[in-house]
Amino acid sequence: MLFRYASLASILAACALPVIAVLLGEPWPVIAFAAGAAVAVVILHRSNLARLRAGTENRFQFRRAHLAK
Repeated sequence: MLFRYASLASILAACALPVIAVLLGEPWPVIAFAAGAAVAVVILHRSNLARLRAGTENRFQFRRAHLAK
C-alpha cells in the first residue's frame, strides 16, 4: 500500500520469505523452497518490472462503490 503497486508488493514479499525463514531458523529445505519460490516470482513478474522501470505500471487504487440512483 505504500507505493500502490501490487506487483512490487508481491516481489518484495517473495524476496523477504527466504530471509525470514533463515531468521526463524527453519531447516534448509524450507529455505531452499522459499528461495526457489522467490526466484520464480521475480521471473514471472519480468514484464511488471519492465513497466515499473518505464513508469507505465498500473497503480492499485482504492475506489468507492458508487450506488446507482
